[in-house]
Amino acid sequence: GGGGGGGGDDAGVPRMAWKPTQMVMVTEGDAFIMFNPGAVTKLTYGIDFSYKSKAIGKQWESWTPSEDGPYVDFLARARTFATMPDIMAYFRAGYIRGGTEHCALIANGDKWWNPPMLLPNEPARHKLLDLIGDLSLMAEPGMSGVPVGHTVAYKAGHQLHAKFARKMMEAYSTAEKVPAEIWTRAPAQIGNDIERLGLKSQVEAE
Repeated sequence: GGGGGGGGDDAGVPRMAWKPTQMVMVTEGDAFIMFNPGAVTKLTYGIDFSYKSKAIGKQWESWTPSEDGPYVDFLARARTFATMPDIMAYFRAGYIRGGTEHCALIANGDKWWNPPMLLPNEPARHKLLDLIGDLSLMAEPGMSGVPVGHTVAYKAGHQLHAKFARKMMEAYSTAEKVPAEIWTRAPAQIGNDIERLGLKSQVEAE
């Protein structure tokens, strides 16, 4: 999941982000991830699974935290996705034994087996989660793994995410360190997030 980037930090602990000034790009076949310098944090992801299922098909999703709302609303609920043949193969191989039918969005041919989607373009939003999570794994302590600027990914996966993160490390050597708007939330917003996620009683109990 992509929540590992620091969404649970205390309000009093500022998280910083790098603001690179140079363009970065990595490719693998027709898949690519690129970073374009900019004034705000923005992430865009494109997927194309039309060869597997028209239900998933081609999707693009973009998230600008300062414009589109917080992570908890825009991305956090986006589930992973797969086709029915993939799910059955994983199950026969001994994986996903603890999962339920609602843990993932499953495409069966040209239709969803377990609709509806929890969010518009849920598969593309989940890929944004994957990207944020992978970039966050490479982040230094106190830093957001997501840079300030526009990161665009197309048909990428975890391996290309890691390659991109390593390439970005080079760009960070000359980058400015600024407050990370992707995780900046007022205390009132944190309280709203806790309530929306149904964690209020748990927090109060602790």
